[in-house]
Amino acid sequence: MSNLEYWSECISNSAESCGLSMTAEQLDALAGDVASSHDMYSEYSGSPGWGDRLADIEAGYKRRIKELEAEIDRERRSGQKAVKRILGIRQDARVSIDQYGFVEVAP
Repeated sequence: MSNLEYWSECISNSAESCGLSMTAEQLDALAGDVASSHDMYSEYSGSPGWGDRLADIEAGYKRRIKELEAEIDRERRSGQKAVKRILGIRQDARVSIDQYGFVEVAP
């Protein structure tokens, strides 16, 4: 169901419940005006529409994911440096630590 179809159905049901009759053209005109008014409501009320709000929430989550990924990378590099110092390995050596904490040193 399209946006215009939704508003046409709403107006048609309201008109029917109060005994108002209108032509198909009148119904389409009213539905178009109500749909446009609804789209502009967020500007009038000063509150973001759902599409805007959902986009803001999604952007916040994406930003937080990037922050956490950067934090994980910093912690990984820090852990690798610590392992190299503890084991007395050259700082330019390749060291990897798996998810279980096992250390592998590349030759």
